[in-house]
Amino acid sequence: MLFHEACGHGLEADLVARDASIFGGSYGWASAGRLHHAPSLVKRFLGMGGGYVLNFSDRTFGEFVHEVVDIEIHSDEYSIHGSSKAKKLRAFWEVESDYLVGRLLKALIDYAQETACETTEEAKKLAERSREIASRLLAGGPSLD
Repeated sequence: MLFHEACGHGLEADLVARDASIFGGSYGWASAGRLHHAPSLVKRFLGMGGGYVLNFSDRTFGEFVHEVVDIEIHSDEYSIHGSSKAKKLRAFWEVESDYLVGRLLKALIDYAQETACETTEEAKKLAERSREIASRLLAGGPSLD
């Protein structure tokens, strides 16, 4: 965690500067204060603290991701930061195109709203803002590379 705080945000800034980040240009990185706003917001909405993603087990998360984007999230490619669901999702954000990330994020938001027993005002606002981020990621269309 300390390494990420010391180096991770700076590395993400380098990716934004090279227009290689899924978040660069997607949510208006006009100031340093907003540099990690969108990722933090999405992480909070998806409940990614402690390695979790929503209420998924490892098996159901893998099945969900495969169904939505036809990718095996438990492969080594997405285990570069560790083996938790949250770390694999973060790696997915780094490796895949904005469009693919947007598709998965939109599906995760839909799932979260469909399965929520009750929704607080804060959760509704987080869902709305997360959906805006997904829409911006999807706006570029599918990547041809």
